[in-house]
Amino acid sequence: THVMPEFRSEFPFLRARACWLFGQIASDDMDFFLMVPGMLISTLDGVLQCLNDGEFPVRVQAGVNMGHFLSNPSAREVVLPVLPQVLEQVCKMMDDVDNTEIVETIEIIVKRFSDQVVPYAV
Repeated sequence: THVMPEFRSEFPFLRARACWLFGQIASDDMDFFLMVPGMLISTLDGVLQCLNDGEFPVRVQAGVNMGHFLSNPSAREVVLPVLPQVLEQVCKMMDDVDNTEIVETIEIIVKRFSDQVVPYAV
């Protein structure tokens, strides 16, 4: 509960750090988010907001950590309605920065949403 407000911090470093922290938790213990009702949705909303942040490092951190969340079926339900925007942002980032973790996120998106990304595979 202390970190969630940092998704809206006035300081870009804290927004990026919130994405990083929750991404680390998601990669180690996804059950953490399921202990508190609504925590997964709130956290994913924060990461999705950071994916559209005005600061490039915040967007990159959100894009890198988005992949950690997508291993959970509950996260899939939250991301599915905004999948086109997520895919567009992550692909744009891949053009802007050479980061293997961004590529891994795209690979995870393609793996988890294979049927939904077909229209964008042009």
